[in-house]
Amino acid sequence: MHYNQDTITVNITDLYASHSGDFDIDLSLNTVGRSREFCIPTLKIEYQPISSKPVRKTFSIGSGVDAELDIVSGNATVTFEDISDPVLGVSVSHVYKPDDTIVEYGKNFRLNLDEKLVNTSTTSTDPKYIYTDPLGDVHTLEEHFYKIGANGEKEYIESEISSITAEADGRLWLNDFEVFRELTTVKGLRASSRLEGVVNNAEWIEQRMDEEKQLDEQVKAYESTLCNFVSINKETGEVTSDVTDDLLPSPDLVEVFLSSVQPKTHLLLSKEEAVSYKSLLTQRESLTKSQESLELQKESLKNNAESLFLQYNAPQSFTHQQNSIDIQQEALEYEKPILQYQKQVVEHQKTDYKNSLLDPNNPNDEEKAEIKYYDDQIDVINLNINATDSKAKLLEENSSLIEVQENNWGLQKEQLKSQIGNFPKIDAPADTDGTLTKQYKKVDAQSDLIDKQIADIKAQIELYSNKSEKYISQFTSYYK
Repeated sequence: MHYNQDTITVNITDLYASHSGDFDIDLSLNTVGRSREFCIPTLKIEYQPISSKPVRKTFSIGSGVDAELDIVSGNATVTFEDISDPVLGVSVSHVYKPDDTIVEYGKNFRLNLDEKLVNTSTTSTDPKYIYTDPLGDVHTLEEHFYKIGANGEKEYIESEISSITAEADGRLWLNDFEVFRELTTVKGLRASSRLEGVVNNAEWIEQRMDEEKQLDEQVKAYESTLCNFVSINKETGEVTSDVTDDLLPSPDLVEVFLSSVQPKTHLLLSKEEAVSYKSLLTQRESLTKSQESLELQKESLKNNAESLFLQYNAPQSFTHQQNSIDIQQEALEYEKPILQYQKQVVEHQKTDYKNSLLDPNNPNDEEKAEIKYYDDQIDVINLNINATDSKAKLLEENSSLIEVQENNWGLQKEQLKSQIGNFPKIDAPADTDGTLTKQYKKVDAQSDLIDKQIADIKAQIELYSNKSEKYISQFTSYYK
């Protein structure tokens, strides 16, 4: 029970536990020295969340006013700064939070200076503190004792607290194990204590506390590094498991996690590298499809050249030629939309990747290289689209030529010769490049470029495989 002027604070949870069930609270008037009408007692029950972490979102309303929204309860806290001194590092702010315990600054208003820590304990052996932060949020600090286990992990003490002894230097012991005390909240706040009345070797104790703080910070750094690792499927790039705060305290769960990272099927990478790895797989898949499309174009050009070569040596029915052109034109009507769709997909992939970067406006060299791969794919697809347009234009020209062929076969043969030229892999009628020959060589050059890009991506993927092997060793070392 805690008294503060006219306010009595009672921890009803502890009372309920100590009475093993129901209990009564009597509210009576205190009219000593004051009018009866102003002494009506009121009862306010305040819930102290201790089992779950709040989910909050902070945003700016404008004109220097900030708001924090509790997603679970829907309550909002609004603050605006009254005065600040950046040199001294001091600021005074009004805080709007529905609360009738403070009325000096207006209804539901308080100051960020109304910060306090209150001991609500009913016994000296079970201390409990209520901390009210500058925003008026209330936190329950629970006392915990723990010792360091054989594997370096914390082992919390539940049933033997009464057996803990304190030495003259302030250190705590349980049997032959040194015990440590901490006061924490579910939000991760931790209360630190100050030594008073210790004369002998006090500087050693302060030094030990500093060393413990440094070790704690080092452990947190290791935890942060370990929690950034994920296990991904080597073929798909999908994350199959990750490291969480709940996993680290259990060596068995960590062992299960590491055993799942089989070099043939899985990789251990950082979260950022996992995104890059999956992007490489997507690029490789897209380039492979583009390569297949180019091979189809090369085969189509070869078939067209062979057809023209047959016409050149033995003229066929002009009607059959026109039918062949009609079929090819109909095929082009489907080919170009497919290429345009592929281009949109790659552009979306590029946009999604840039949005996933920590700093899209200032990518590092590795990120620039990946962005360039997307640009190269788009360039290749644009070349394919242009080639399709060129082919469509060529078919239109061929269709027009059929009429000329019927009237002037000699002129037609010369025109066929200019298209076929010295086309590879057939007994071409000329020594110079024809129209089809130039198109074939252009598509062949594009195919060679994509082959190099695919080879580069495979090399990068292999680098990630090598990194994964090193990360497994690093993970084991950090965890120990």
